[in-house]
Amino acid sequence: MPNDAYEKAQARFWVKFIAEKCHRAIFKVISSHGEEQAVAEAHEQLQFLENELNVRGNKFFGGDNIGLVDICAGYTVFWAGAAEEAIGTEVVVTKDKFPKIREWCDNCINCQVVKDGLPPRESLVAYYKGWFGKP
Repeated sequence: MPNDAYEKAQARFWVKFIAEKCHRAIFKVISSHGEEQAVAEAHEQLQFLENELNVRGNKFFGGDNIGLVDICAGYTVFWAGAAEEAIGTEVVVTKDKFPKIREWCDNCINCQVVKDGLPPRESLVAYYKGWFGKP
């Protein structure tokens, strides 16, 4: 967390926004297998985050160092990407629609401390295939 009180409040806001708005919207898309209305709702929420990242222009949410907001959001693309691969669609955080989110999450996922805590992608895809009933 940042030391500055305002920046700390900002971080708390974005963590809550990502958890309550973005994560839920992405899960709804994946569980509906990419239903059009769910995709539209997810894209609406993600656009707020994309806009904020464009304004900030940093490698990580708070600057040059990874923080709580980065970890909260970074894993989302990793897990959502594996789920999308399992159901055979890429509709949520696409590179053409959300380039800043993808770049930011790639920075987070490629951070060694995060990378060390992630499960192998193949295992996650296999898990989601089982969960969604795909061979």
